[in-house]
Amino acid sequence: MAERGTTVLSKIVLKSLGSPAAALSDENINQAKLGVIMGRATGIKTSKAADQMTIFKGLAGSFEAIPADEKRDITRSGVCFLGNAFDGDMIAAFEAEDAEGNSTAPDAINFAFEIWVQRAKNAAGYSWALKPLIKEAVAESDPLAEIRKQIAGAVTSAPAAPQLEAPAPTTPEATPAPVAAKK
Repeated sequence: MAERGTTVLSKIVLKSLGSPAAALSDENINQAKLGVIMGRATGIKTSKAADQMTIFKGLAGSFEAIPADEKRDITRSGVCFLGNAFDGDMIAAFEAEDAEGNSTAPDAINFAFEIWVQRAKNAAGYSWALKPLIKEAVAESDPLAEIRKQIAGAVTSAPAAPQLEAPAPTTPEATPAPVAAKK
């Protein structure tokens, strides 16, 4: 097998791993793993859309995208845009300030996600799912982590439905005879 190459890109995005539509081209496939994106984020990268009004925020640092398709090159970049649904908590961690306005940002956040695409009933025909491979990275940038600690043990799985007793079996002798209607 030939060794896969490495390409340096201006940025890594989810589609750096391949085409979601191609991954789901077989109608019998409802989800597909596109690969892994990992990195060490050290800050935020902002970029403007072509309209010069819309601002996108992503991560700055060192990143690598490893496609599941071994025929595709591994890509590397100093910029990574995963989309706010997936990198929003990390961006928020880098923007965090204390009450006096001093930065409380971490020096870096390490992360690795398995990137999956799944069939969806939306305009694109698919949606993304990211599975964290490093639990600590999620905890470092998770705004709900402190709340989970505070309520530990209070939230459990849904309570079991109450068990009702089955009715006593009926036998022909125990069943009263129907009463004839009066005329």
